[in-house]
Amino acid sequence: MCTETCPCFEYNTEQMEDNPMLAYEQHLEIELNKYGRTNYNYTWATNKGMVPLLWTKDSTFGFKSFMACYQYWEKKADQDPKINLAEKFKLNEYMVG
Repeated sequence: MCTETCPCFEYNTEQMEDNPMLAYEQHLEIELNKYGRTNYNYTWATNKGMVPLLWTKDSTFGFKSFMACYQYWEKKADQDPKINLAEKFKLNEYMVG
């Protein structure tokens, strides 16, 4: 999540509760780094191989969950045979059928 394939939908930015972007900003950077992710899109973070979390306010291509993202791409793959879900999500072929 929060990648080019599945950008996270930034919503409730003015609220303290149910605000996913704020929740991730409050995570310790060291915890995100364990998974190769970072809250910062700066050279000092990306040079270490960390992938910044990607947020969008575009409700047509921002997702609140991985399942919502996967279902979006599943529909797109049904319409376009060039879209390979296994490649897009780095899954084994048997996992996507």
